[in-house]
Amino acid sequence: MKRQLASLLALALLAACGGEGSKNAADLEANVPQAQRYGGTVVIGEGGDIPDVSPLTQTDYTGNQIDQFVLFMPLIRYDSAFQPQPWLARSWEVNKDTTELTFHLRHDVYWQDGVKTTAYDMKFSYDLARNPATTFPNTAFWTYYGDAEAPDSFTFRVKMKPHADYMDPWRSFAPVPKHILEGVAPQDLRTNAFATSSPVGNGPFKFVSRKPGQEWVFAANDRFPEELGGRPYVDRIVYRVIPEPTTLLTELLTGGVDYYVAPPPEQVSRIKANANTRVITYPDRTFVLVAWNERKLLFKDPQVRRALTMAINRKEIINGILYGYGTVGNSTVPPIFWQYDPQAGSDLTYNPEKAKQLLAQAGWVDRNGDGVIENAQGVPFRFTLKTNKGNGARADMVEKIQADLRKVGIDAQPMQVEWGALLD
Repeated sequence: MKRQLASLLALALLAACGGEGSKNAADLEANVPQAQRYGGTVVIGEGGDIPDVSPLTQTDYTGNQIDQFVLFMPLIRYDSAFQPQPWLARSWEVNKDTTELTFHLRHDVYWQDGVKTTAYDMKFSYDLARNPATTFPNTAFWTYYGDAEAPDSFTFRVKMKPHADYMDPWRSFAPVPKHILEGVAPQDLRTNAFATSSPVGNGPFKFVSRKPGQEWVFAANDRFPEELGGRPYVDRIVYRVIPEPTTLLTELLTGGVDYYVAPPPEQVSRIKANANTRVITYPDRTFVLVAWNERKLLFKDPQVRRALTMAINRKEIINGILYGYGTVGNSTVPPIFWQYDPQAGSDLTYNPEKAKQLLAQAGWVDRNGDGVIENAQGVPFRFTLKTNKGNGARADMVEKIQADLRKVGIDAQPMQVEWGALLD
C-alpha cells in the first residue's frame, strides 16, 4: 500500500504567532524581524525511538532525516527542482566518459569536537559503507561505483561505471569522523556509542543528549558555515518518544509538541478542528508493506507470494484503516513519478478465489480438514506476522491481513515488537 501522506504531518503554530493560526505561515514569517528569529526549542513527537543515527548503519527513516538535515552533512543536497546543490562539497566534476566523479570539499566544516572535516573522512566512510561487515543498509547506492581516493585533504574522487542519476547517493550519504571510528571493527559499528548514544556530527545542529526510549536532544551549531546559512535560528531540537498515539495527540493540542510526525488518520479531524494546529498531507514515495522472508520455506515460491497479495484486500485497508489517505501500491514506482505504469500489477488485485488456485497449484491444500493449508510434507502454512508497537494503524492492518489470509487457509499470527527489535 502506498501512503499518500507518507508523513501525515501535524504542526502546532508557535505561541509567538499570537493566535493567527489561520494566516499563511510564509506571511507570518515575513513579519518577523531578523534579530527576533533566533531562539526557542522545537519539539518533535513520534511514536518510536530512533535506535541509531550513524550514517553507516541506521535503518530508520527518521534517523535518516536526522543524518541528512540535522547532525551530519552529505556532499550535496537537492533544491526544490531536485537539482544537486553544494553542501559539504563546494563543487564537483565528472570526466569526459563519466567514469570518474570528483568532489572538492569545503575548508570550513568542523566535527563537533573541533576537528576539521576532510576528504579522508569521506574516503574512510565510503570504504566502510562498501564493506559487507558494516551492514550499510543501502548497498544498492554503490552498484555502479568502484574504488575511491583522497589525493589531498579536500578532494574526494571515486571511480564509477556510466549510469543515470550518479549524483543521487551523495545527497543522502554523509561521512563520519575517521579520527573517532578508525579503530572500531566494521561489525561493531552498529552497537558502538557513536551510533546509539554519543554521535559526533558536523551539521547545523550538535548532539547534546539521549535518553533511550524517551528523547534525543540537539543544539544549534554556532560554527556552521555562514555561506550555508550559519547558525540555525532555533536553539534546540528535542525529539520525544511518545508511544501512545492518544497521549501524543494531547501533547500536540496542548502545545507540548510542535511537530507530530505521521499521526494516525483517525486523529486528523481533531487536529484540523484545533485553532492552533494544522495538518499537511502530500504524495510521497513511502510504502507500508509486508515483507515476505524469502529465506523461509513458506515464501520461496513467487507464485505463493502472488497468491498472498491477491488474498489481501488492500483497498479495504486504505479506506477502513487509513481513512482514504493512500493508494494501493501496484509496483515499486509510486504514482508521483513519471516512470509510473498504472497497468503494472493490474493482475494482482484482490481475488481470494484466484489466490486459492495459485496456492493449490503450488502444492498448498488443506489435507487434514483443520482449515489451514499444508504442503505435501504436512507442513502447515502458519507464520508470525510482526509489526512495531506504538502504531495503531499498523496493528489494525496486521489484524485485517490475518483475517483475509485466514479465508484462503493461511494462519498468520500477529505480534507487536519494539521498533528497534523489529529492525534487528
